[in-house]
Amino acid sequence: MSLGYGGVCRKALEDKETVIYTYRGENLNLPKGEEERVEAIEGMFTIQKSALEEPEIHEKVVKGPNGRKRLVRKKIMHFPHIDERIEDGTVQVDELCGVDIAFKESGTYPRCAFILMRKVFERYMEDGTLPDEERFFQ
Repeated sequence: MSLGYGGVCRKALEDKETVIYTYRGENLNLPKGEEERVEAIEGMFTIQKSALEEPEIHEKVVKGPNGRKRLVRKKIMHFPHIDERIEDGTVQVDELCGVDIAFKESGTYPRCAFILMRKVFERYMEDGTLPDEERFFQ
């Protein structure tokens, strides 16, 4: 079962120190006219590259079936600390999208921006590069 909202972000600008993403949200729980109006408002968030987190790398020597030893590397992912990065200023939400404005008015945090930032951080940990686009639907 779905909560009825989602989002997509796209890389707008990138330099050696900073990457800027624009993003939009979608909320299927809103009335039709309100849904279209809210989804048209685009937001933006900025990530300093110094805030990006690396995965833990575990290495272990294992013996294969032929008796030869080989080195096995495994990435250990962790949940990115977005809240800490926002507090220290290396990650910031510059503008809220329409869905996040509606969430904020109802007393909750900017849900779409946080989830998309988490997905960007996780993709960076997996691939070692910043994604051009990321999306979610819950």
